[in-house]
Amino acid sequence: MRVLGGISLAVLCLVVFAAEETVAVDNYEPHEVTPDHMDQTGEHDGQYYYASKHPDQDAGDATERMGEVNRSRGSPGQTGKHDGQYYYTSKRSDQDAGSATEGMDESLTGVSHSSGRTDQTGEDYDQYATFASRTSESVGSPLIGNRLLCPDVGKTCFRYNRNSRLRPECWAGLDSHILIDGPGDREFPLNSCCDPSGNFQSPINIHATRRLERSRDSLKYDQDEVEGYLQNNGVYYKYVVSGRKPILTGAPNQEGVGYFLDSVHFHIGKRGDRRQTEHLIYGKSYSAEAHIVHHRQDYEDLEAASAHPDGLLVISVMFELRNENSNTYNHIFKHFEEVRRYTASDFDNVCTLENRRLAALELAGIINPEEECVNAVSYHQTDNCGLMKSEPGCGEHITGIKVNPRFLLPNIPRYYYYEGGLTSPPCSEAVLWLVGERPKMISQSTVDLLYQMETRIRKTELGDYGNLRPLQKRRGRSIRHIQFE
Repeated sequence: MRVLGGISLAVLCLVVFAAEETVAVDNYEPHEVTPDHMDQTGEHDGQYYYASKHPDQDAGDATERMGEVNRSRGSPGQTGKHDGQYYYTSKRSDQDAGSATEGMDESLTGVSHSSGRTDQTGEDYDQYATFASRTSESVGSPLIGNRLLCPDVGKTCFRYNRNSRLRPECWAGLDSHILIDGPGDREFPLNSCCDPSGNFQSPINIHATRRLERSRDSLKYDQDEVEGYLQNNGVYYKYVVSGRKPILTGAPNQEGVGYFLDSVHFHIGKRGDRRQTEHLIYGKSYSAEAHIVHHRQDYEDLEAASAHPDGLLVISVMFELRNENSNTYNHIFKHFEEVRRYTASDFDNVCTLENRRLAALELAGIINPEEECVNAVSYHQTDNCGLMKSEPGCGEHITGIKVNPRFLLPNIPRYYYYEGGLTSPPCSEAVLWLVGERPKMISQSTVDLLYQMETRIRKTELGDYGNLRPLQKRRGRSIRHIQFE
């Protein structure tokens, strides 16, 4: 790993990032599920979903040739409007069953989302960095085969605020002066795997085939109790296994291979938004989402595993609002109040430089300005508050929390399986995802504590902007619906 200097750094500074254009949200409208829609959405539960006003146009998209990625560049479609979105189209409707909802992100939740930008000449630019063409010849791509694989060797300050210069649309360019050793004796920028043109990005809107596979394997851990500590790392509450790590077996296509349980962390949306989970299941959001993170047992640790296509296994557990919490998760939830405040030192906070800048803007009377993406530099001093590899030194933490890992999983072993990536930088496409079909319980008081968590950005709580990455394109990936033993 090295840092760009001289001409290379100057070249990076010339990158053009472009003006936001809001997706035409009015192409989609909420409707309550009725019996007429049950064949498309499943059981009627009174939830609101989003459907296109132009089904004929959506159906037309599916007739284009397999693998083609089209972008409208000013020419109106049947709606008469240019929406600047990418659509991945396939001749096989069962393979891309969710094409009508892919890439809408906040359109699914009634919130506008940035897409393309144009300069003064009217030419349309891709907002996301294509680093190999903008830096020196020594800089390559993290693409290995058809995947973007970025080992997590750095810690980056990023944000979820859609006005910020560090928002999700900017992640691929953050800390791009840090180069990582890649294939072919070439190097690539630290977070370039966050480029949404990747084939295996996450999260997504789950649309699986209707056929339910029945696996002869069962998902099971080799021990019934683990001990760990709970911390607030400024991005989410995180439970980290500190003792012996149990091994999970039974993952699809991984016969004879186990995955170590490393941690559990939690995601939630902005207060008042309809979307409150990273993944959607047939367009539906739940009240919160947990990610149970594992790394393959024959890789040294999470960082090493994140550079391999099957290196990580993440089980997604949805939560539905009820009067009480799930019993096992309550062992973790009941300590949220104790770590709600972000108590890590400035030395441990990678966002210290950003916080100083925001304080200066506030003194000038500038609050939450709309900003262009920049190749910002993080304040990387320690690993204490890293997202992948973290230490108890990230502020106050609660130790000695014991849980049975088996009861962290959904009660009914039915999952949606697909291959994807991490949902936060470095966004490495190294994750086997198992998204649980059935939710567990969470109380309103626990949801409130999620919203009230102080983040590593000054004067910001988690509920102000949430910690959900925009929905990513499915790009022809198959999604299997599996019931384990």
